[in-house]
Amino acid sequence: MLRSSLIYRTLRGNIIASTTTSEDGSYNLVDIPAGSYTLVQTNLDNSYADITPNTIEVTLAAGEASGGNNFVDEQLGSIQGNVFRRYQQ
Repeated sequence: MLRSSLIYRTLRGNIIASTTTSEDGSYNLVDIPAGSYTLVQTNLDNSYADITPNTIEVTLAAGEASGGNNFVDEQLGSIQGNVFRRYQQ
């Protein structure tokens, strides 16, 4: 299942909070002070590719909750086969 790391940074780059998503990809960051932030999502392994940008700009007023901050990743597949050498006759 998809697991990601999420970090809230101030516009100056200071980390305010971080978490790892649950097995279903959900996350919840609490006790975030009012301000403007960048939410950064990082895949924990290389078997997924980002479909949407991995950053979201969020501005919180005092006491505000901001929902719908979603990221979309796609699991990568594989292609397999062989290359055979043709023998000359």
